[in-house]
Amino acid sequence: MHNKKVTKDEKKNTKTKDVNEHIPNYIKNLPWYYQDIDKNSKNNSKEQDYLRHHRQRRNDKTIDIDNNDQAKIGTGIKDEFEVIVENKETTIDGTIKRRKDEKDWDARKDRWYGYSGKEYEEVLKKWEKSREDLNNTTEECAYDTDEEIEMMKLGLTPKDLEQNIKGSSVRLREDKAAYLKDIYSSTTNYDPKSRLYKSDDLGSIDEHSNMFLRHLTGEGKELSDLNKFARENAKESGIRDELVDADKVNHVLVANPTKLEVLRKQKELDSLKLTEEQNRQEQRKLKRKAKLLKKKAKKPKGTPQSDSTKAQLMDMYG
Repeated sequence: MHNKKVTKDEKKNTKTKDVNEHIPNYIKNLPWYYQDIDKNSKNNSKEQDYLRHHRQRRNDKTIDIDNNDQAKIGTGIKDEFEVIVENKETTIDGTIKRRKDEKDWDARKDRWYGYSGKEYEEVLKKWEKSREDLNNTTEECAYDTDEEIEMMKLGLTPKDLEQNIKGSSVRLREDKAAYLKDIYSSTTNYDPKSRLYKSDDLGSIDEHSNMFLRHLTGEGKELSDLNKFARENAKESGIRDELVDADKVNHVLVANPTKLEVLRKQKELDSLKLTEEQNRQEQRKLKRKAKLLKKKAKKPKGTPQSDSTKAQLMDMYG
């Protein structure tokens, strides 16, 4: 008999005759951790299941995938335990078997089944210890250093705090709350939201909205002044709100804030220069008047004549 040559296609067919070709590679391929297990396993045969990483039971009869329905082989369950007994004569092998306690359904379903009071006793001991520590603390440790300094400044002692001595009220009897002024008045000047009494110093009532508006201060006042200047400048240049004008954009505060601010400063400087010149001119006029008053003729000064001398002169010179 001469031997037949086996082709490559026949080899492939023999290997893959039990393989389902419709299974994709991401299911068929073994992950890296299963390959390591297969190398180290003793039952490593040539013909292995290509879907062994999807089986619940492998060749060694152990469950690979977590399945809580079936029991697993483990070291957690023991039937014999080591026992330490003081009398060695009574012990045989040093081990004791688990006692089979068969309890009824009511005993097993009791809410205190399997509970021991050792933990609660430890908690009680901790509570008693903490109470003793609180009672043993001295009065010096009870107060903080900041509290002691404050008590020294006020001239108080811990006994004074226990007596709860109250200081006399400094407030005068005539001193009344601001909101009491509105009880018999027609207008309410006290604002409970802001807790301020409405007065001319704080603000004024707007005629249009009939609302109390505070006086602006700081940057808010500067912005309102700049807005007024922008509107006055627009009116001076002939721009009106009711008319459409392309030059209106150049006089809007939002569009040109820096330009209007520089222009306002320039006008303020010009007005200051004008006032200074006017003051100088007035001072010059006052100086001229003073010089003219010095140059005017003065009234003669001397002793007045008596009536007898006046009569003699009249008789002599007629």
